[in-house]
Amino acid sequence: MEWYWIVIILFLILCLITFLFFFYRGKKGDNVGKPKNIIVSDFSFLSFSYSVGYTVNANYSYEIQCDDCPLAKIKPNGVPEDTAITVELSSDTMKEIQDLLHECQVDQWNGFHETAQNVLDGDSFSFSLRMKNGDSISASGYMRFPENYGKVKQGFLQIFEKYL
Repeated sequence: MEWYWIVIILFLILCLITFLFFFYRGKKGDNVGKPKNIIVSDFSFLSFSYSVGYTVNANYSYEIQCDDCPLAKIKPNGVPEDTAITVELSSDTMKEIQDLLHECQVDQWNGFHETAQNVLDGDSFSFSLRMKNGDSISASGYMRFPENYGKVKQGFLQIFEKYL
């Protein structure tokens, strides 16, 4: 009869270890396993796109390439990708963008890749930023968004509205 109790105790210990493993491995949204935070500085490339509806071309996209002079490819909502416009950005506009990214702490977005399960129709976003020193920030989501996402989205609309 002794072996019976030993088997039961071993089984209970195994159950406890399994529970603790799943409980402490990090909850969704925790910083556990996320890449290190990166300080937003002068960037060489930025890509930010997001959907705003369920119809064709219901999305915005901004792509900024900073080589000799900063160029932005802007695709407003409701127009096909091939009609996106390319504009040269002033140093004031570049400062506005950097200030917005810093104010909204997009460095905290690094490693954010979350998806709402069981949602059939929803909005999504993709964000990629590469600094001149080689550091980068990557984030994406479907019906899940990082802190200050709405402020960044609204800020980009306001900054780029003068080019449309």
